[in-house]
Amino acid sequence: SVAPIAMIHLEVACVAILGSYFVAHRRDPGLLRDAALVALASLLGEDSVIRAYGFYAYAPGWHLRVDHVPLLVPTIWAPVVLSARAVARAMFPGVTAAREAALVGALVTFDAFLIEPIAVRADLWAWSEPGVFHVPVIGILGWGFFAAAVTWLLRRFDGGPRWIAVPLSVLA
Repeated sequence: SVAPIAMIHLEVACVAILGSYFVAHRRDPGLLRDAALVALASLLGEDSVIRAYGFYAYAPGWHLRVDHVPLLVPTIWAPVVLSARAVARAMFPGVTAAREAALVGALVTFDAFLIEPIAVRADLWAWSEPGVFHVPVIGILGWGFFAAAVTWLLRRFDGGPRWIAVPLSVLA
């Protein structure tokens, strides 16, 4: 288990990184709106998966939880997904929604491939199912699928009905 002082340091560092990201994008209301939608979808998706399957659990040292999920986790996933979207758009200007979603999914899968084993080794969470470096394949691919779905949905439902991306990406 992570020592309480180490967890506080990690959480403070996460808040500082998140603060920097959102301050840097404060003049982009579209990005901030999308971040809120992605974070909400991440929270609902993650909590529902934990409840439905029980394949993993967060270390008890996390603070500010919403049910089974530390609030920082879905808040962090928003910049991860949206940064991957920015990379996809920079690499391929004018890319179709489907290709953008596929590229974002691939980038987030690669990110999860790197981060998941490190986080498990650091005892930030643990999987109850076996896998490479104690992470089952679905633990890596699941976030890639989610990122692809939410990216495509946010692009598909431009304007007012963007909120529909939240329940639909959770289902995906």
